[in-house]
Amino acid sequence: MRPRPSSNPAQADEVIEGDTHSIDKSLLLALRNPADLSDPIGPGWVEEMGRDFTALGGVGVLVLIKLGALGYLLLARHYRAALFASIAVPGGILLSTVMKLGFDRPRPDLVPHEAMLYTPSFPSGHSMMSAVTYLTLAALQNQRFSGVL
Repeated sequence: MRPRPSSNPAQADEVIEGDTHSIDKSLLLALRNPADLSDPIGPGWVEEMGRDFTALGGVGVLVLIKLGALGYLLLARHYRAALFASIAVPGGILLSTVMKLGFDRPRPDLVPHEAMLYTPSFPSGHSMMSAVTYLTLAALQNQRFSGVL
């Protein structure tokens, strides 16, 4: 049994203990064709839209957005904001990686994976990195218009 971090929220405790496995299984299988688990239910355009939304949290998109924002901040001479973004986003990546290593929750193997997977499943890297990147940039934009930075 792995030691647990001392300040886990309730959801993290449930994940560590494996209590979420049954709901994961139910949800994953409910969204697949029972005759072919590699086939998600619904029309093709729903699958495409899902992939499009997922890409918004992918490393390539987030790096492109961050570099574009960083370039703008530097050209606009907002050096403090650029420094903040340069620290916050990589800091979020580091935090996400450390948390994934700490929880070390394997990805469910109930259905075939559509993409190459390199990391454990919890916490969601797409969700966490999207939140860090987009909320950091939104906060900087808000501060810019309020005159703080």
